[in-house]
Amino acid sequence: MSVTAIPNSAALSRTGTVTVADQTVTITQPGVACTFAVAPLSTAAPVAGGSSDVTVTAPAGCDWVATTTTPWLTVTAGASGSGDGTVTVTAAANPAALERIGTVTVAGQTVTFTQPGVACSFTVAPLSLSLAVPVAGGGSDVTVTTPAGCAWTATTTTPWLTVTAGTSGSGDGTVTVTAAANPMALERIGTVTVAGQTVTFTQPGVACSFVVAPLSVAVPVAGGSSGLTVTTPVGCAWVATISTAWLTVTAGASGTGDGTVSVTATENTAVDVRNGTVTVAGQTVTFSQPGAACSFTVNPVAVSATAGGGTSELSVKAQAGCGWTATSNTSWLTITGGASGFGNGTVSLTAASNTTGQVRVGTATVPGQTVTVTQDACAFVIMPESVAVPAAGGSSSIAVTTTDGCAWTANSNASWLTITGGTSGFGSGTVGVDAAANSGSQARTGTLTVAGETVTFTQDAP
Repeated sequence: MSVTAIPNSAALSRTGTVTVADQTVTITQPGVACTFAVAPLSTAAPVAGGSSDVTVTAPAGCDWVATTTTPWLTVTAGASGSGDGTVTVTAAANPAALERIGTVTVAGQTVTFTQPGVACSFTVAPLSLSLAVPVAGGGSDVTVTTPAGCAWTATTTTPWLTVTAGTSGSGDGTVTVTAAANPMALERIGTVTVAGQTVTFTQPGVACSFVVAPLSVAVPVAGGSSGLTVTTPVGCAWVATISTAWLTVTAGASGTGDGTVSVTATENTAVDVRNGTVTVAGQTVTFSQPGAACSFTVNPVAVSATAGGGTSELSVKAQAGCGWTATSNTSWLTITGGASGFGNGTVSLTAASNTTGQVRVGTATVPGQTVTVTQDACAFVIMPESVAVPAAGGSSSIAVTTTDGCAWTANSNASWLTITGGTSGFGSGTVGVDAAANSGSQARTGTLTVAGETVTFTQDAP
């Protein structure tokens, strides 16, 4: 007996059975090998972009994919499949003038896409430039807008125009055109050809303009003469006028073309700075003259401060308008009033309490002069210096006598002595002390430290 199997057109193996004499015979048939036919393998994409289809022919069960690394190509359908299928590839519009080629890999085969560049067109702006070019000339920019890869040039036959940048280019660019100074009073017109288009430059004739220097003059307090220069084209007339009483035009009150103006200032006998002006060829020249030197008198320049500190008043005498400042040069001296002023004034100088135990000297600078402050040291009298306390304990008072403002503290050095009042103070005061009962069998001694002095407490045994 013979069994005939028809060909297997798929890639997958298959199994069938035949029953012979009540027995089952299994027949296995392998699938065909995967082969792929991709068409077309070359495609022309339009410049505006668009979609194209690529067909894949393969046995059933044969898997495939479609991929691309070309940035302007996208697989928009059929990125993968099995057996026959269609891949849709979309090309973006080509913004450049150059042809470009990209690829898509479909079922392991390369499909080439060729896209032409856009046609070259040029936009030049502005096409007409009216240049308000000064006597010294000046530059202007002309922009060229065109697809990448489109070449252009910029040329001129006008002798007073020069292409100083961008004589040629490709794609977008900028052309810089510099106009020379116009020595004539007549308007003139020139042209530059940019990317085949004519750009017109109009330059007015020279007008009368004036340069005056300097425009700001510092005059000494004693007065004197200053020279001003006027620079202008030949034939341009000008005048120099003044409305400030202490300034006089002594030469060059008028002229044509370049010239010099002499201005004389009188002495300034006041302490205030003064300003005046001269108008030359329509421009304002400012003259500034300082006032007479300021003088200052400070009284007193030597101060005695009490140990507890306090405030002293210093008198400052100066001309009106004379500014001054007062500063302390010592940490325990503070300017509490009149840190600055003009003319006459008063400075308040405050000394802190002297807790050093020594006479000290500090200084302050008041309108440039040194004020010396001498301060006594704080002295303290402690009464009593020794106290006898009964065994049962009790309260005692310690008197502190000192100058007002002198700071002091009181501290117990024994656990059985407690300060009940006056732990610190300024000036004279009282310290209250409680002694606990003596529960031991021996007399005991304890101390307090008050304003740096030792007060001894002796307590009997019970």
